[in-house]
Amino acid sequence: DDYDSRKYRCRPFDGTPGRSFELFCRDFGNAFSRDYIGDADLTTCMLGLDVGGYLEQDPNTDRAVFGGIPMFQFYNADGSIRTAARQQLNDHIKRKRILFSYLMEHISNSNINIREMLTSQAPHDGAKAYRILYQQCHQDVDDLTLMEHDVEWDSVSLLTIGINEHSITNLIAHLHSLNAKRPSNKQKTNDQLVIKVLSCITSDISESLAHKCQEEIAAPPSQRKYWTDNERDAIKLKADLQPLWKIKFNQGAISTPKEGGRRATGGGVRPDASYLKDTALVAKPDSPAHGHQPQRAVLTSGQALKAARCYRCQGSGHQANVCPTPADHSVTIHDWIAALQSHTAARAKGSRGKGKGSHSQPAKQGRGRSNSAYILSDVTEADNS
Repeated sequence: DDYDSRKYRCRPFDGTPGRSFELFCRDFGNAFSRDYIGDADLTTCMLGLDVGGYLEQDPNTDRAVFGGIPMFQFYNADGSIRTAARQQLNDHIKRKRILFSYLMEHISNSNINIREMLTSQAPHDGAKAYRILYQQCHQDVDDLTLMEHDVEWDSVSLLTIGINEHSITNLIAHLHSLNAKRPSNKQKTNDQLVIKVLSCITSDISESLAHKCQEEIAAPPSQRKYWTDNERDAIKLKADLQPLWKIKFNQGAISTPKEGGRRATGGGVRPDASYLKDTALVAKPDSPAHGHQPQRAVLTSGQALKAARCYRCQGSGHQANVCPTPADHSVTIHDWIAALQSHTAARAKGSRGKGKGSHSQPAKQGRGRSNSAYILSDVTEADNS
């Protein structure tokens, strides 16, 4: 931290409204929540919720109340202050003075205007000084900022945290830090935090842990393991899940998936082949690649040439720059039909058991052939390959 912890109980407020002030309120309140004077602590006094706190109207009656305590309870019938109430009010005044002193100490010296404003408008009254500071520095978070926080929350995974033996602890701490950025009335609940942690453990990381987490998410409240006081309990989750994770990690039972849930792939690998079971694109069992990642079939240069299609004559097996069809000839549908009929007849004749060489092979090249001869030579070459 960039502050002297021997002098300050938390990071001093630098005067920046918005997020910086929200963090200061959180840290300052936590730092003084155990400093009791009488029957209330300084943080309760700062919020005006202690006995003798700021005046407000009781929503159920028309009577004024002091920090939730009806005002008439402080007085006797003759209008004098009750003895017990007098001590409570004295404790409240003492709390306000001490709170004011601590609050001024934790506002950096560079913010002279803020310090002078609080001193003049709320002298020795920490509760009032805090309310003034809140009015000046608090900023409501707009919907766009909340949407950005939601996207940041939803995008968290174990990959963003890092796979190691302390991943669960680090994940929970990271989610708490993201939640602290949100306004107090818009923060994620314990239920949402626990469900987020459980959903981050997927089957491609650990099938057994993922199954356990899914069961916990789907379980009714009476059967939930991480459940306390009608809500999910992140403390119980961490205490139970982190040791299990550490054991499996040390046993090598935790996998590290790649981004998007796909496995590591090479240049000729189809990433989703192992998930789609696409046997047309994976290596055969007797191939050198068997036992490794699924490989896409690789074509040689000769196979690629035979698979090429000529845009000039629409034939296959060659490219347009070496097309044997003369430039003054054009290929029509009738030429294609004639070529296919001739090729089918030749195949039927050669299948009668005359052995090799029974197929009639047209001339490879030469002038004076019909268009169907050129097409047939392409079809036959592609078929023999």
